[in-house]
Amino acid sequence: MSDAYHMRRGECPSAYPSVCDVTVYESPRLGERCERVRLDNGMTILLVPKQMTQCYAMLVVRYGAQDTAYLRDGQNIVLPEGVAHFLEHKLFACPDGVDANERFSAIGAESNAWTTYDKTAYLFSTTEAPDEALTVLVDFVLTPHFTQENVAHERGIIREEIRMGEDNPWQTLSDKTMQAMYARHPLRSRICGSAESIERIGVEQLYEAYHTFYRPEYMTLVVCGDVTMTRVLDAIVPVLAAHPSDAALHCVERVKYPEPPTVSKTRVTGIESLSQPLFQIALKDTVIPTDPYERLRRETAMNVLSEVLFSRASRFYNELFEAGKITPSYSYGYSTTDGAAYHALVGEADDPEAVYAAYLATVERARREGLDPADVERYRRVMYAGFVSEFDYPEDVADLLCEAEGNGCVLFESLRAIDEVTYEEVCALLDAFDERATVFTVLYPEASDDNDENTEEEE
Repeated sequence: MSDAYHMRRGECPSAYPSVCDVTVYESPRLGERCERVRLDNGMTILLVPKQMTQCYAMLVVRYGAQDTAYLRDGQNIVLPEGVAHFLEHKLFACPDGVDANERFSAIGAESNAWTTYDKTAYLFSTTEAPDEALTVLVDFVLTPHFTQENVAHERGIIREEIRMGEDNPWQTLSDKTMQAMYARHPLRSRICGSAESIERIGVEQLYEAYHTFYRPEYMTLVVCGDVTMTRVLDAIVPVLAAHPSDAALHCVERVKYPEPPTVSKTRVTGIESLSQPLFQIALKDTVIPTDPYERLRRETAMNVLSEVLFSRASRFYNELFEAGKITPSYSYGYSTTDGAAYHALVGEADDPEAVYAAYLATVERARREGLDPADVERYRRVMYAGFVSEFDYPEDVADLLCEAEGNGCVLFESLRAIDEVTYEEVCALLDAFDERATVFTVLYPEASDDNDENTEEEE
């Protein structure tokens, strides 16, 4: 067992009878502490106290773009694509006509929000008034105000956002890849929805989603900064008391999206207004352990393997770059969301076919010759250093807290996974690299001789 962290039970403060559970996680190796508090309404609070000038906080709701279909109290509910993103936009409109961003600005805080496939987060950073900012954060998220007029106005803003995404070739590249890779999972669709779907989003749909998922039991407040848990509770408990949730809890069953192990199309091409072809090579990973820690451990091992095979220090990248077959506009990595995971390489190349051939040859050589144990150990240590360095920035700590909570893990379990991942585990993941589970997508310039029309093909 790794000594990555220790856990102990804390005392529930008598001043707050709503606090029903306190747990403290400490990492002596990192010199860091995480406090976890659960309130009787189901809300979770995670705090990493750090003596920094900036305080960063996120209120995370376990509701995202993929939750378009669900059973609520036995009733089948289907919402248009893009509701979660639409909600994120509209919650900033307060009943008094003041935008929540203005409320943050008035106390010297910067605010923002984002939506993913499985969660929505509202956040702020401040060096002046963390207590007031926490109050504003929880208050505006718990105060929905949707009208026909403000929804229609926001629809126009989101419509423009969708149009801009359609004009972005990198977004198009990703869209084509996900649609070829997934048969059912909502990764096939954009988070913001489509021009058609947002026309079907109105006040009724927004309140349906809000009252189903914007409940304390689906919310986690993560905070990093020079504050105490008592100060956090002082700021938010009165707000929660002023916004009691519906006493009748809904029975909500989220739809699962079982996927075949292979992809529907292994090759996809298209034509865009480009100066150089864009490519994406994406591997669909259908082995997603149900145990949270085992899932984290697989993700850790996959990231180590990715670094060994495809980093900028790898033989793969350097041979292609030195031959002028790939540009520095290159990224790679392993991504996970609820019910889906994939590994992808994305970049620019004059000869994408040469890149794909080198990709296949790299995997085959690794299977045949094995991985260098020194490389695996080196990149495991690189991951360790990267994890440690994230604690220098409060926003990175908050992101780590958010990710860990969403995966059902403790913050410091990433350190444990890095400690425990083995050479054999990393090597075993080479079996996941199967051409039948891989999508190779290329966007060619309009004037390219390789393609004279916008096509999609399967091989």
